Amino acid sequence: MNDRLKKKLLCFERSLSTLEGYEGWMIGTTTLHLDWQPKQGENEFCHTKLTPEIIKKGRSAIRVRIAAAEEEKERENEEMEVLLVKPRQSVLVPEKEKMPLMKAITELGSEDDDTLAFSRSQMEEYLREEADTNPIHQGEAAVLPGFLVMNACLLRLWKKGWMKGQTALEVRFLAPLRPDEEVYLSDSGQEGRNAVYLRTKQEGKEILSITEK
Repeated sequence: MNDRLKKKLLCFERSLSTLEGYEGWMIGTTTLHLDWQPKQGENEFCHTKLTPEIIKKGRSAIRVRIAAAEEEKERENEEMEVLLVKPRQSVLVPEKEKMPLMKAITELGSEDDDTLAFSRSQMEEYLREEADTNPIHQGEAAVLPGFLVMNACLLRLWKKGWMKGQTALEVRFLAPLRPDEEVYLSDSGQEGRNAVYLRTKQEGKEILSITEK
C-alpha cells in the first residue's frame, strides 16, 4: 500500500467529514483531480487550509468541492468534488450521455488476486482516522464508508500502473457495501461501458465504478 497516496486521499476525506448539517447523507459520485506521482523531494502530503465548499445545493443533493486555499493553489493545484445525496429519496445519479474512455489495461488479474473484503475493525479504524460520525456507519446495520472502499480500489489500480501523473478520475457509488462482504475488481464486460467495476462475488452486484475523465 502506498502511504503517500493513502495520506493524500485521507486528507481530502477528513476535510469532507467537517461539513455540518448533512449527517446520514451518502456519496453519489466523487471526481478526483490528483497528481498520482510524488513530486521531487515530497515526503508528506497535507494541506494546511483545506475546507469543503458547497457549490450546488438542492433539497436532496449537494455538490461539494474540496481544494487548497487560494494562496496555496500554485503549490497544491489538486481538488476533489463530491455529490452527496439524501438517502431514502428518489435521487438517481444521471448517466452521462457518453462515458469517458478508460486507459486500456490488458488484465486486472484473476478474481482471487483482486478480491477485497473489509472487516468491522477496519471500518472502525477508518472512522477513527476520519473522525467520521455519520450514523449510517454505526451499529449492527452499518454500511461501509464509501471512501474506505474507494481508497482500496484506487490503491490496487495505482499499483497496477493505472494512474500516472496528473489524472482525473470519476468514481460512481452504485450500491452500499457491508462489512465482510467479498467483492472483486473487473472491467465492465459490456461493450460501450469503459470502466472498472467493483462487484460482489456472490451476486455480481455493482458497488462502484471508476472511469477516467
